[in-house]
Amino acid sequence: MLGITEVTDNLYISGLESSTAILSKGIRSVINISSECPMQDLGPTVDYEKISIPDLPTTSIQPYFDRLADRIDQNLRQGKKTLVHCYVGRSRSASIILGWF
Repeated sequence: MLGITEVTDNLYISGLESSTAILSKGIRSVINISSECPMQDLGPTVDYEKISIPDLPTTSIQPYFDRLADRIDQNLRQGKKTLVHCYVGRSRSASIILGWF
């Protein structure tokens, strides 16, 4: 695992991490874009969204770009630390963040 890495102010990327690691960074919004990672109960102060996207070369994640980019924008405007993660944190989550840029 690579750990939780800050991409830009208040925007983080990772693979599957423990709830302790997520909460210790002050993250208040999690976008889980994997079919392999279970939903985590991070308490009432963390917004959590799970989108089950399989890690297959034939799977298109393009249909999610606009909606998730809007959500990331909204979170960052509110100063809300946001984590985008998949199982390993190298492909799907990175693609969503690149789509936001």
